[in-house]
Amino acid sequence: MIDTQIMARFIGLGASAGLAKLAQQYLNIEIDKGATRTNWIKRPLSDIQLQYAAGDVWYLLPLYHILEKELAKTPWEQAVRDDCELVLAKTHKLQERDSEKAYLDIPNAWKLNPLELSRLRILAQWRQNVAIERDLALSYIVKSEHLWKVAKNNPRNTSEMLEMGLTENEVRVRGKKILQLLAQARRISSNDYPKPIERISEDPRYKKTIRLLQEKVNSLTPEGLSPEIVASKRTLDELIKWVWKYDCSQDKLPELLIGWRKPIAEKLVDILK
Repeated sequence: MIDTQIMARFIGLGASAGLAKLAQQYLNIEIDKGATRTNWIKRPLSDIQLQYAAGDVWYLLPLYHILEKELAKTPWEQAVRDDCELVLAKTHKLQERDSEKAYLDIPNAWKLNPLELSRLRILAQWRQNVAIERDLALSYIVKSEHLWKVAKNNPRNTSEMLEMGLTENEVRVRGKKILQLLAQARRISSNDYPKPIERISEDPRYKKTIRLLQEKVNSLTPEGLSPEIVASKRTLDELIKWVWKYDCSQDKLPELLIGWRKPIAEKLVDILK
């Protein structure tokens, strides 16, 4: 598997160069992005959606060949392969992960108390199981931020779900099931609530440490790449947690220590020890 967006990162096109931007830059073709965020589950697909899907396939191969030639002029061909393999590995890891822990991947889950986390846990577990069973992206079932709102506010009916921002499609297709899951969550004993989520950023050492790591990343970033491609705040947090919380366990190897970033990450680990 090769990802043209990943290829684009390594030839100086930034971290978010999508198909439309690449087609415009290299093929001088304007792709209508109006269908990007439409409902791709609903049938029949609209003419705009069909045109967008066809363009996605039609232009991808010529773009790949152009990017391949550009990439060959850089020293980053192996890095691209590493990052593409990492995407696949993360996808497989998500599918294999214990669904009871899926709530830990919901943004801002740390803001919820144990009662609210018990709701989020059962909702996230259900969503992950449905996604795997039907081979759908999680967001096509219910968006993460909407699951969070449901867990936080504990709606009693579908009208309240709409009021808190869930889409009409989410409520129509999933609303009844969500209410059933919330009723199930109310029967959970407080002894079985999840523990509050600890954030690595609450450690008194964190602010100084993350600043030092970011400065080190800036100094170690190879010419032609942006520091964000080398290490994002998310991957730096993961590295910090691996050293401070997991005592450098080989069973929980962080993303930065896999592939082409490893020599850089090892220098960051030296700062953390």
